[in-house]
Amino acid sequence: MVSCGNDNTLVLAVTGLVWNCGKGEHGRLGHRDETNKMILTFIETGDRKGVDITLIVAGGLHSMALEATGAVWTWGFGASGQLGHNILENRFVLTIMEREAFNMHKVVSLTAGRVHSVAVTMEGELWVWGSGYFRSLGLGDQMNRKKPTLIGTDTALGESHVLTESCGFFYTLAVTKDGALWTFGMDEQGKLGHNDHNNRLVPTRVEVQHFDKANVISAADAYYHPATVIDDGTRFTWGRGDQSKGLGHASGMPMWVPTRVDPSLMGGARIGPCHKLQSDGGRTHRALSQTAAPWYLP
Repeated sequence: MVSCGNDNTLVLAVTGLVWNCGKGEHGRLGHRDETNKMILTFIETGDRKGVDITLIVAGGLHSMALEATGAVWTWGFGASGQLGHNILENRFVLTIMEREAFNMHKVVSLTAGRVHSVAVTMEGELWVWGSGYFRSLGLGDQMNRKKPTLIGTDTALGESHVLTESCGFFYTLAVTKDGALWTFGMDEQGKLGHNDHNNRLVPTRVEVQHFDKANVISAADAYYHPATVIDDGTRFTWGRGDQSKGLGHASGMPMWVPTRVDPSLMGGARIGPCHKLQSDGGRTHRALSQTAAPWYLP
């Protein structure tokens, strides 16, 4: 898989090893310095050998990787606490987070925003840390968090467990097991999908009628225009809609609520959050996008 951040690119090989290139400022490439890399360069994992990475995430100025064991590695810019090590310092090498940070629960999904980070555990818990600016952590305030903080699933997310998450420019999306989409953070350009431009301090459910009352199975972020996919593979987009950052509706107009993208514009194709790749040498390639729920569309 490939993940692109702010002026840097992460690449995960089928072997579980990670490579990257781009700007090295703040140590975000993880090569012990701030040197730029013009070609893909292998990232060392310190004294630990045989680390099997299954997911990579490039944020604004920091990056994260998820190990097959559920361990989380972070590196890069850390001034807002987005590295999760209970410090406000940069890390110039891949640094593993303590399992205690997630109550010893296994992390199954990660995402990185500009200056905040989000994780989902096997138990369906949603953990957030980093910058709370514009309420992007959904904890009811604008305080930064230097280590993962749990958003309760009992009431905060409609008594449903989280399946997958995505975070963008000071906002976060979460998809729960019951097919609901929840958003919180900064609502510039209507990107939270609530038909207004009000910031949300805590997770707020996007009204189900906007998705034709279908279940949402996947969400993706961008600076000003998120997208979701429902269970029949149809895409919905909303937010900023000028010609340079279109939503796929051919109109170039902004959308204040999730709006169906006409399937005919994609030749009738459907979208799934992940799919299996061809087997190579007896070993199956990893899914392009790994989430807590293994959905595969035919």
